[in-house]
Amino acid sequence: MKKKNTLTNSTNSLLTDLATDYATAVVSGQELAGPDIRHACQRHLRDLATESTREIVWNLAAAQRAIRFFPRY
Repeated sequence: MKKKNTLTNSTNSLLTDLATDYATAVVSGQELAGPDIRHACQRHLRDLATESTREIVWNLAAAQRAIRFFPRY
């Protein structure tokens, strides 16, 4: 079983985030992906690291809604 990553969202609570887990796995080479996906994953992780200085917010609730939606359809 893969260990889940945690991140600090804008309210500073630790939450499991499947999108960030996937991005981390791609960047580390655990998941195979093409160059466009690798770059998108690198950007996602970079955005998370710099979100407070750039005044952007990772909306975890919206990400989780999308993650639940797409497998259904």
